[in-house]
Amino acid sequence: MQGCDHLEPAFNKYNRINMLDTIRGICILLMVVYHTMYNLNEIFDVPTILWDTPLLDFLHYFVIGIFLLISGICTAFSHNVFKRGLLLFILGGLLTLFTWIFLPDERNVFGILSFLGTLMLLFAPLRRQFYKVPWYISFFVLILLLLIFKDFNSKHQIHLFFTTVTLPDTLYQNDWLFFLGISSPDFFSADYFPLIPFGFAFLAGAALSVPITNRKFPGWFYTLSCRPIDFVGRHTLIVYVLHQPIVFGILWLYFRLFS
Repeated sequence: MQGCDHLEPAFNKYNRINMLDTIRGICILLMVVYHTMYNLNEIFDVPTILWDTPLLDFLHYFVIGIFLLISGICTAFSHNVFKRGLLLFILGGLLTLFTWIFLPDERNVFGILSFLGTLMLLFAPLRRQFYKVPWYISFFVLILLLLIFKDFNSKHQIHLFFTTVTLPDTLYQNDWLFFLGISSPDFFSADYFPLIPFGFAFLAGAALSVPITNRKFPGWFYTLSCRPIDFVGRHTLIVYVLHQPIVFGILWLYFRLFS
């Protein structure tokens, strides 16, 4: 758009930013480590260091936040957000169906794939309107909303400036709006990413894509890379889909043979 470089991402296929792949690769590798610890502790009943500790909880959500931020940034690199969102949504649905049938105690309902797919499907038709707002305004508002609604699902709270409001339990009596973060105490998913609050992190990344793709960040951000991790970062979908059955299979075989 003539004269609006400050509003929209300026991206073409020749200026891929390897640093984004590096960060995303680190996040997905840490996610593999986390899921390995989950399998050991929750499925095979083998305790590991740090599991179920405040430190691990903090690191878990910190990595998730960075991953979602990078995922939002990378929407600027997608030439067809709707198509990619539909693919992720279908894969997420298949994962839900598989775990519900074969691993009901570890079922995956609206996990990361369903979350990203849904958000991309919603974002695709509104993409042009989203970028009409200056990126720094969008980014500030979305980070503020993330902080306000960070405990919307987990603690049924919203944080308003200097006070915290606890939402009524009647709001959380059914699962019709589970995708928004409104679910009953009986709702369970081994991997759960409701649109509120996690969607705000993704959209903040989409806003941040404007200065990044317009080369407004420091020069080192566009030159530093680590090829092996970059490779993982470019194939996060494949790694995510395959790592759980591979890790589970290796652990199952190990304990089958040696315990």
